Amino acid sequence: MSSFAKKVLIFILIPLGVLGLCSMFGRNGEGFLTGLAFIGFLLIGYFFASVVMFIANRNEIAKALLLATGIILLVGLSICGIILGGS
Repeated sequence: MSSFAKKVLIFILIPLGVLGLCSMFGRNGEGFLTGLAFIGFLLIGYFFASVVMFIANRNEIAKALLLATGIILLVGLSICGIILGGS
């Protein structure tokens, strides 16, 4: 596995780990919602960090951050659409 793929997987697993930890320690579904809100802020941070990395000529890390952000948003928004659509 290439180093780029490892970086992308690490950047994808960080928000999922945060969501898992928040959902374990919350009560009545409150932790899950807190985790989702934190992931939203984390993805915004990923985006701005990738822009800074592009400016600093750290292109591989910046591309990995952008790709991880896109994958998380694609999967997350697709699941939300399915849930809201009632299918």
